[in-house]
Amino acid sequence: MIISMEPMEVLRYLPYINKDSWVVTNSKPFVNIPDYPQEDKLFEELNSLPHIKKLDIEEVAKSIMMPKSANMVLLGMAAKYIEILSVEQLKEAIKTVFARKGEVIVNANLKAFEEGMKN
Repeated sequence: MIISMEPMEVLRYLPYINKDSWVVTNSKPFVNIPDYPQEDKLFEELNSLPHIKKLDIEEVAKSIMMPKSANMVLLGMAAKYIEILSVEQLKEAIKTVFARKGEVIVNANLKAFEEGMKN
C-alpha cells in the first residue's frame, strides 16, 4: 500500500507494490519543483493503477474547519485498506498520539479521520 500526501510521491514508490496493492493519495498536486510532471500525464499514470483512491484532502479538511488535519483525512481514506490494523486500532492510535494536546485536538483529528473514511 502507498499512502501519499502528494500524488507525485506515488510514482516514486510504485516499484515496491504489486498489482493487488492499494494507493491512497491526495488528488491535489503540490508543485514545488521546476520539473514537476504535467498534471495530465501524472493522473494518466495514476488512473491506470488497478486500486487507487484520490481526494483533495486539503479541501475536505478545510470544509470541516480543520485545515491542519488533511493527514488524518488521508489516513481515514486508507483505513479500510490497511490490513494490519483495524479502524478501532487506528482511532486508538490517534487518541494516543494527540492525547498530550488535549481532548479538543484529539476529537478534531478523529473527526477528520472519520471524514476521510466516508470517501
